[in-house]
Amino acid sequence: MTVLTLPTSYYFAALLTICGLLIGLINLKRSWSTSFLAVLVTFFAWYVFEPIYAPDTLLEFDYRHVDQAYFAASLFLVAFIAFFFGLRRNFAPSVVTSNISIRDALRAPGSISPDRLATMAIGLWLVLLAIGTARVGGDLFNALFPVNSRSGLQMWQRHAGAGAGPFGFAISMMAYLYTLVLACFGILLPIVRKRRMQVVLILVVLVSWPYAFLLGSRNVALAVVAPMFASIFLFTRLAPFLKVATLVCGFFALEYCFRAVIAMRNVGFSLSGLNNLDGEQHLGLNMGSELIWITSFLDEGRLEPSWGQRYLAEIFAVVPRAVWPGKPLLGIDYAVARGFGGADNDIGVFATISSGMIGQGVLNFGILFGPMVAALLMALWANWLNRLRMQATVPRLALFLVGLGLTFNLGRDITSLVLFPFIFGYVAVLLFEMKAKKRMGRQMEVTQRSLPDRSVVRQFGKRRR
Repeated sequence: MTVLTLPTSYYFAALLTICGLLIGLINLKRSWSTSFLAVLVTFFAWYVFEPIYAPDTLLEFDYRHVDQAYFAASLFLVAFIAFFFGLRRNFAPSVVTSNISIRDALRAPGSISPDRLATMAIGLWLVLLAIGTARVGGDLFNALFPVNSRSGLQMWQRHAGAGAGPFGFAISMMAYLYTLVLACFGILLPIVRKRRMQVVLILVVLVSWPYAFLLGSRNVALAVVAPMFASIFLFTRLAPFLKVATLVCGFFALEYCFRAVIAMRNVGFSLSGLNNLDGEQHLGLNMGSELIWITSFLDEGRLEPSWGQRYLAEIFAVVPRAVWPGKPLLGIDYAVARGFGGADNDIGVFATISSGMIGQGVLNFGILFGPMVAALLMALWANWLNRLRMQATVPRLALFLVGLGLTFNLGRDITSLVLFPFIFGYVAVLLFEMKAKKRMGRQMEVTQRSLPDRSVVRQFGKRRR
């Protein structure tokens, strides 16, 4: 039996992670701790946990490349902690309300109540569901429960690359909006005020959430479910032990569902398949391995740093291909280097491979500067989430929870493809706030018009004298 020998750089990265987690837990009552911990947990899951959970995956690599990879990981962690605390004051809002309770936030002027937000979310879900049902030939059952999604039978299915056609971006946008709406159901469920709305949301969740799991994508399922548990933990008045019990039960339920996704997504979902989940591992927690592959490719000259071009391609992913037919494809050269090239399709690969948030930085700027750039991006993201938490209006708290749920997925790649639900949600929040501001302005005008003229009041006062 071959024993895995890990370099000192791995243990240094693990020690830094533990120290960072302790810092966050000690300061748990401070608003910044939540987003700070989210990034550290993401780092632990993607990079520190793999040698513990699946050590055999690292046996095929040269020890030197493993050492280089975890040197890059350690550099990322040091830079992230430095950047996060160094930038924190720059993201502080002018009005800090992070200590305000949810009840006070609901009563704030111009606030949108969770019940009203839930009504709007259900309305948008019905519109998107109608469009999606039309795309699968009117089959509502298949739209809600896409058991054959891996065969292409799901309502937001489209081709990759040029094969997506002129409406490919619109279809993707509706898919991201659909994910955002499903996440909002879970966020609002613990904080809506009316019992009737809670019952409605529970029914909607039971009907709509199976879609996220039957897609066979753990990323989508996590983006939908994780914000609800964060909402329960942060914004409810449950006793601490009940919160912890809820999180523990939720973790094991989610872990079981993910094992089912792994076991059945390529053979079809069925009740009989649930009997064969014992021993199933969570394949894909391998960004550490991908980072080792990347360092080895750069060391051997099979790939060269792109000096930011990959990040630019991620930024311009928001541009529809109908507007820019020659828009760069994402991650194709890395997929070819990993041995997935030669496919007879529009993109030329059998599958694209996530490089990981650190590996992505290394592919852009090399082993030394790449981790620091990735750390800067994650520090900016964590501080932005902290800003939303500190502003503490209901829409911004909901958006904060959506972003918190997406943070784990950013560990696979810092990409707009992950952030689209958050981006659309941010636009929606801005529109809500603009509308609320106009409504408050009109109310103030009406109030001022209803007040008596000051000159009349003065004359009336003189006559009284």
